[in-house]
Amino acid sequence: GGTYNIYNALAAFACAREFGVSADEIAAAFAKNKRIFGRQELISYQGKQINIILVKNPVGLNEVLSLLDTEKDHYTLAALLNAHHADGIDTSWIWDGNFESLTRSKIDQVIVGGERHKDMAFRLEVAGFDPGKMVIQSDFDQLLDAFEQAPDEKIYVLSTYTAMLHLRQVFAEKGVLKRRIN
Repeated sequence: GGTYNIYNALAAFACAREFGVSADEIAAAFAKNKRIFGRQELISYQGKQINIILVKNPVGLNEVLSLLDTEKDHYTLAALLNAHHADGIDTSWIWDGNFESLTRSKIDQVIVGGERHKDMAFRLEVAGFDPGKMVIQSDFDQLLDAFEQAPDEKIYVLSTYTAMLHLRQVFAEKGVLKRRIN
């Protein structure tokens, strides 16, 4: 989903056509496309549909926020923020994300986690989210409990790279995901 993925698909289509790939072959390739490794990756856990979306910069974050703004059902939003080299040490980019656009959406609860959970919680509070609806969970091992207790079946997890890796590790330890082999 999302406009940014439409742009990516159109670019891939145009490039493939330029190299002589037929429209049918392109359609077949798109049909095999899967959501993987933080790219709107869907994980079923304890009756919840958890959608992990990697966010790394303000442009990508705003595209994801625009996507979430189109969600018709109620959902729980989780925001996981770390600040390692792979994430970018400077997390000030979260202030360029238009979280304010989501305050009108159907978010019943916000779960905030990661090593920089305080920064993320403050950003969301400034955006207009009710701190009383926030669950702060800095311990990744306890995040799954927070997901399980969330009031909604749908959970969107916006996560920086190393926070996503840590979350996926916890899912793997619970047997929900296969461990990645490097």
